[in-house]
Amino acid sequence: MSKPLYLKMGIKEGCKVAVIHPPEDFATFFSNVPFEITWSEDPSEANLVHFFPKNISNLEEKLFVLQDQIDKEGMIWVSWFKKASKIPTDIDEDIIRDTALNLKLVDVKVCSVSDQYSALKLVIRKHLR
Repeated sequence: MSKPLYLKMGIKEGCKVAVIHPPEDFATFFSNVPFEITWSEDPSEANLVHFFPKNISNLEEKLFVLQDQIDKEGMIWVSWFKKASKIPTDIDEDIIRDTALNLKLVDVKVCSVSDQYSALKLVIRKHLR
């Protein structure tokens, strides 16, 4: 049995989570969490931001802003459609990584979010924290 998503993503009790452009079925991703997640509308108040970019342009613009909004010990998970989902997209793991590396961010982990999505964990580079 696969690890629950909240454990893969490092969501712990007391963690504040902000979600940007979530899919309609997003609530089902965290239906098995044994504690209440605190949701925030403001990424600058969150420990973890889960971002579902609409396209490359949206990815570049939002990551540029998010890198300065998140806490220095915070994280951004960026999700994209898996190839197996057969949903056309101009975003993949390499594009997310390349975009992040051109900023203050570095990728440290990848995980499966659902049958349709994977996610890459981004954090602020260690020497900038």
